[in-house]
Amino acid sequence: MTTLGQRWRTLDQPHREIEAHIDRALQEQLGLSTGEFVALSVLQQHSESTSIRHRLYEVSAEVGLTQSATSRLVTRLHERELLMRRPSDHDRRSADIELTDAALSLLQRGTLVFEDALSAAVTPTRDPPESLRLLQYLQGQVGQP
Repeated sequence: MTTLGQRWRTLDQPHREIEAHIDRALQEQLGLSTGEFVALSVLQQHSESTSIRHRLYEVSAEVGLTQSATSRLVTRLHERELLMRRPSDHDRRSADIELTDAALSLLQRGTLVFEDALSAAVTPTRDPPESLRLLQYLQGQVGQP
C-alpha cells in the first residue's frame, strides 16, 4: 500500500470509531441506525427548502447508498411508519417519499442525540487535538499519530 493509502487508513479509523459511537447512541435511545437517521435528516432538509416529494434516486444520491440499499432502507422506514410512499404523478415506475409526523418527532429528538454523541466522540482529549494531528498526518506534515 502507498504511503498516502496508509495515511488514509489511519485517518479513516477515527471516522469509523466516531460513526460507531453515534450509531450506538441512536440505536440505544431511538432505535435508529446512523444511516436511517441521515436519510430522514436529508428528507427533512429538502422538505424545508421545497414543497415537493422526493424520489428514491434523489435520496440514494444524498445518502451515498446504492439504489438497492436505499430501497431497503426506505422499506424499513416505511414499515415503521416514518415515511409515506405514493406513486409518482410523473413516472408510474417510481414512488414519491414524504416524512410522517412520527418521523419529524423522532428527528427532533434524534438531532439532540446525534449532536451529543458527536460532540462526545470528537471532544479533544489530547494536545494538539487528535483531529488536527490526523489531518497533518494525512498531508505528510507530521509522523504517525
